[in-house]
Amino acid sequence: MQPQLDEYKPSGPPGHKRSNLNKRSGFDVFTVQGYSDWKRDLLNQSGHVENIINVHINEEREKNRLRLKVLVAALVKLLAEFNPEVEKVVMENAPVRKHIRDEIGDSKFSIIVDETCDVAKREQMALVLRFVDGAGVLQERFFDVIHVKNTKAITLKDELCSVLRNHSLDIKNLRGQGYDGSSNMKGELNGLQALFLRECPYAYYVHCYAHRLQLALVAVSNDVVPVCQFFQKLLFIVNIVDSSAKRHDEL
Repeated sequence: MQPQLDEYKPSGPPGHKRSNLNKRSGFDVFTVQGYSDWKRDLLNQSGHVENIINVHINEEREKNRLRLKVLVAALVKLLAEFNPEVEKVVMENAPVRKHIRDEIGDSKFSIIVDETCDVAKREQMALVLRFVDGAGVLQERFFDVIHVKNTKAITLKDELCSVLRNHSLDIKNLRGQGYDGSSNMKGELNGLQALFLRECPYAYYVHCYAHRLQLALVAVSNDVVPVCQFFQKLLFIVNIVDSSAKRHDEL
């Protein structure tokens, strides 16, 4: 007759204890005691195979995009190095930037700079040039997006000076700086604007009006209950969607 599960006893001499291996491997749970807490495991959304696979797929997608960007950049640089005709129309010699450089000529100019992270979590710095053209019309031209290894003021300054120098823009002609209000940008001692002022005493700093408007809107919205509630709920929705690859794909 087959023994019942509740009558099961491990083999061995009296006083013999089962090995720790059996305990660690869940021997009792699946052969003697049973397991009835499946509901809790099913509610663990983050542990579902589908979600784990989606996270892995998204990570691979971002890595592949980064590989493709690096490959394209390396290929363009290689072609420019061995083909003078290609070199004339790519990288620093791209027609758009060349046209903007020709528009500026030897005139004075200002820079507007902001930094952010891209999808690959790399720090990027956007550069806009502001100047008066030959017809006396004020112009603003998006000029470049620059990858920086960090957002320290000295790093940003070195990268900006390198871009300006590569396009034969004399830093001595700099007459204005427009940034946000973070300490690394507007700091009076070691901020980016202070570093430029040491070389260009007429490059006056102006707190970016777009950032100032944003700060004003945030301050005002805090006193308007419906607006404040709207942005709180919006932030909650964004966090909920971002926490799940599946919800992100559905959206």
